[in-house]
Amino acid sequence: MTIAFDFDNTLARSTRYHRFGWEKVRLELKIKETLDDLLPYAPDLKERFDSYRRIENGFLINSKMICKISAYFKSDNKKLLVKKLMSLKESFTISEIFSECLSESLKTLAVNLIPAVDIMKRNGWRLGVISSSKETIISSLLQKCNLLDAFSFIAGEELMTNSRGVLLDKPNPYVARKIRSKIDYYIGDNVEIDKEFADNCKTKFILSDYKTDFLELVNKFK
Repeated sequence: MTIAFDFDNTLARSTRYHRFGWEKVRLELKIKETLDDLLPYAPDLKERFDSYRRIENGFLINSKMICKISAYFKSDNKKLLVKKLMSLKESFTISEIFSECLSESLKTLAVNLIPAVDIMKRNGWRLGVISSSKETIISSLLQKCNLLDAFSFIAGEELMTNSRGVLLDKPNPYVARKIRSKIDYYIGDNVEIDKEFADNCKTKFILSDYKTDFLELVNKFK
């Protein structure tokens, strides 16, 4: 049996790491505008976006911002600027994850995630992550918490981006086809996007978030 999980707000509360990364970018580039002004998304989503499309609709929405970012990176190429912004934010985010003490990192995990994962692996179930966050960031937090080896695959934004650079995010089933493996269950915290993604993949859906006791969740898999 193969079980795939959403990451942010399902397996872990990673938003604060993303926000830290974007705050460091803002300070590094000496941008006075707040993140709330720069990241035009819902409060529980805005810090996490990393894609070309989302950055173009956030940081690069006016000539003043483009001028400031261009001066910092010494380039006028918009696609290159987006890539450099993504890389800078990613490096700050990952650095924060690994610099934090382990006890604090473990507090970000869903309730009883570690013993539940141990049970699922002993049952021979194949575990994976499908999330719109960057794979590098997901892997970093799982590695910090000694959980990385428990997951057979991690599909992040990188895998959701096609060869033309277009992000095919959930609920589009594109990433499930890329994995080339039947998914028996998809676990996520969003009753609309995650459930529609599961439906599009012809997969059973279970609504769950980081507050769920994962030891109780194990009993729902049949």
